Amino acid sequence: MKKVICIVALFVGFLGMAQEGKQHHQKERLLKELSVEQLATLRTKKMALALDLDQQQFDQVMQMQVENVAFHKAKAAERAENKEDQKRPTAQERYQRVNERLDRQLAQEQQLKELLTQEQYALWKQMKIEKHAHGKKRVKNKKRRG
Repeated sequence: MKKVICIVALFVGFLGMAQEGKQHHQKERLLKELSVEQLATLRTKKMALALDLDQQQFDQVMQMQVENVAFHKAKAAERAENKEDQKRPTAQERYQRVNERLDRQLAQEQQLKELLTQEQYALWKQMKIEKHAHGKKRVKNKKRRG
């Protein structure tokens, strides 16, 4: 009887671990299927709920999100094209890409700092930190599973 319980427990454990990765792929597929405006609307509404944005802030954040989503979709298409061609970026291209990404992040933070109140900005900053920590934890768990 002990052996049967142990086997069932192991089976349930393995089954649970096997299901973890599917959620990320579903989310990724959903993001590919939605239009730029749909994605921007979803992201802006999430921010509005979390930060209690007024209508003017909502409209400005929506405009920022449309630009961001369009930029990211274009970059994703470019990466997919390079992946098909099996073209690897050089060290200089990687440096340039990271530098551009950081410049965009700094510009976005500056825009949000001007747009949001101090309390809203502090809350947004905290949410950003927590999201980053969650992503790091996920990467760490992915490496550990092998």
